[in-house]
Amino acid sequence: MPEHLDLVHYRPLSKRRKGRPGIISTHINRNEFFAQINRDIESVRTHFNTDPNHIEGFPHLFELIVNQSSIHEQSFTTFLKRIDINVISPNPLKKGTWITSTTDISFSKFYKKCATYSQEENRYKEFGAIGNIRKISPEKKIGKKLQKNPLLTDSYEIIDIELWRLERAYLNKIIDKIKIYVLDRGGDFLDQFISETFALVKLRINKEIFSTLLQWDEICRIDRPNKPLLSLHTLPCSIKNLPVPKQLKEGSPSVLMIDSGVRSGHPLLINSIYHEYTCNTAVDPPIITETAGDSSGHGTEVAGIILYGDLYESHRSENYSPVCRLISAKLPYSDTNGSLDEVSIEENSIFEKCLEYLITQILEKHPEIRLINCSFNLDNPDNYDETLDLDMTYDNHLSPLSALIDELSNKFDCIFVCSAGNSYPTDYPERYPDYLLGEYEDYNIRSPANSAYAVVVGSIAQEYSFYEGTPEKIMVKSNAGYPSPFTSIGPGYGKMIKPEFVHQGGDIIYSTIPDEEGEYALEDGVLVLEPNWITKGNFLGKDIGTSFSTPYITHYYSQLFAKFPSYSANLQKALLFSSADFPDELPTQYLKYKDSNTDKELSKLLHIYGYGKPSIQKALLSDDHSVVLKKVNSISLDHVQFYTIFLPSEFITTKGKRTISVSLVYNPPTNRNRIDYLGNMLSFRLFKNISVDDLRKSASFLNQDENEEDNETNALKKHEIELYPKTNLRKRSIHQKGIRKFQKKPDINPLYPLIVAVTAHNKWITNPRYKQDYAIVVRLTHQAEIPLYVSLREKNTVRVRIR
Repeated sequence: MPEHLDLVHYRPLSKRRKGRPGIISTHINRNEFFAQINRDIESVRTHFNTDPNHIEGFPHLFELIVNQSSIHEQSFTTFLKRIDINVISPNPLKKGTWITSTTDISFSKFYKKCATYSQEENRYKEFGAIGNIRKISPEKKIGKKLQKNPLLTDSYEIIDIELWRLERAYLNKIIDKIKIYVLDRGGDFLDQFISETFALVKLRINKEIFSTLLQWDEICRIDRPNKPLLSLHTLPCSIKNLPVPKQLKEGSPSVLMIDSGVRSGHPLLINSIYHEYTCNTAVDPPIITETAGDSSGHGTEVAGIILYGDLYESHRSENYSPVCRLISAKLPYSDTNGSLDEVSIEENSIFEKCLEYLITQILEKHPEIRLINCSFNLDNPDNYDETLDLDMTYDNHLSPLSALIDELSNKFDCIFVCSAGNSYPTDYPERYPDYLLGEYEDYNIRSPANSAYAVVVGSIAQEYSFYEGTPEKIMVKSNAGYPSPFTSIGPGYGKMIKPEFVHQGGDIIYSTIPDEEGEYALEDGVLVLEPNWITKGNFLGKDIGTSFSTPYITHYYSQLFAKFPSYSANLQKALLFSSADFPDELPTQYLKYKDSNTDKELSKLLHIYGYGKPSIQKALLSDDHSVVLKKVNSISLDHVQFYTIFLPSEFITTKGKRTISVSLVYNPPTNRNRIDYLGNMLSFRLFKNISVDDLRKSASFLNQDENEEDNETNALKKHEIELYPKTNLRKRSIHQKGIRKFQKKPDINPLYPLIVAVTAHNKWITNPRYKQDYAIVVRLTHQAEIPLYVSLREKNTVRVRIR
């Protein structure tokens, strides 16, 4: 099979002509607004003057209520700075509660300019976006777990506190003050962690201390700790006499697995485990040591799929060929409730701190690692809900764990492959699979699956089954490719497309006759390595969960890194995204959404399947039915770049199903304390029947900000090939893919090239020389037998030489 082709970059650049949304005053009577602000100032000033917890010399925090969503964050923030107000945490929805600070408790500049605004219609229009100012609300700080399970009056319990991400010197002072306050009252100060975008403290306190800390303005959220969970349901499968695994090929990539450890003595792991590390969190800083063992067996199960992929196929073909060197990072585990394994991090330690230290130390010691498998999730769905704003809760930002994964991904240019998490549906089997089409918090993906950078994997049912009952006993069983009943669904933070992939992770069969334990819902798992191979006499077992669909994707990326070791993480991701498609067989209820041309309907499938199940063969090589053109590049902020593809006439005129897809991946800076989590936003669009020069001259999209897609001229619209999902939904993610399928002859003139336009929208990056790295992959497929690869190579590489 031939190698992928290079995408032709049309060199002249175009600068995007930016517009700025205006602020329309919502104040019918400006004098009444000014009077209201006076009352607000007096109330907030009284709070400032009587606040016993404030540290002298540092700013005071308060709420600023923004009443419209059309503001531009950078412009509005600049205006507030001019009146001595600094933004600490804007509302992710723009409209709603912003957390701000000031050192001027009299609000003198704010008062003076607001007075002018109330009298002069065209002065200081930014006040038109302000509704009120008020003190920080204690009630909004209480997390969901504490709301459901409040502290008891006399008992001391472990609590996690998140602080607003202030300047480090201010944070250190606040943390010191919290420490003194808690220790003086019989509590314990257990740990602290400050990252680039969040600050966490772990305490052991009682209800009295908790009630006082709620009043501290610098505290954002107080809740019971999240517990990372691993699904573990080991069931034996009687398969014996396994062959000896093959030796690793020279140059095989190294993969880091963060899990419960690994039982490296397993016959199928002996030659593939290169290092085993664990993190002792009982000391500060934690200590990384080389160790062996897997207390739960979960990591051993995951490791087998990372190394071998489909163990069912390996067993059937008697071919066990590992694809990578596995390095295990063990977090200590303890089986606490029988069916789930909780990460038993030292209770005095912050999980994010331990994870950051563990990963950083290992990656600095092993810089060859560029791929990390994380088959664990927090024990509750991520809190972000776009229907809420900070008027209801402060607990509505991206989770610290997800933000940490983004920080580490960017720092080390590596790929994190994370499980979507397992749900425990109460609607199964009565409403399966309909309940996955709804918006139910209990089924939402679990952190760190909301990481923008992470490649997140959901679960579908496998083709094979180990169900030992007779068919007439089966009431409900998913067909191959149907979503697993337990899989968690998107969207991700900011409506990003999550998960990105699905793969086989097991099924739940609902039987008419219960098993020996009285259960009607019976697990039908995928093959995994049996952790207890000695006592059970089996080398393989079976298990279910997104923990086991995830390592299939890590296995695929290992093969990509083995073949293309110099490719960037962006390009490796884009190649696999390009190869993915929805399973051939979908539930009947889902079929109407599969080829929908509306984002609202298509999103229902994207939230379950992401871009689908990938094909490693298509990701590795092109052929005459499916050809990839790729490019790695960088783009200046607020610029546009163009790529051309001259199609062979056979692609257009030959009958058969045709598909054009574009995949784009980039790695922007992130900040969870900004309205826009991503520092800039890349997007792409596809055009036909027009020259690049004419497109550059007439492209009205060059004027557009991200919410102005409807401002195009009809003349340009007729040249666009609409890809699905559409631009507005695609560009919410850093992992983007758009597809167009043609059953009939498309209206494409082969005398003109297809043109892919990549646009960079700056959000809050201040460096004018910043260039955003990205990778773009275009895939052309045709059902018919035509020399697609050779024709595309000739029509496009020849033009490169001529230019």
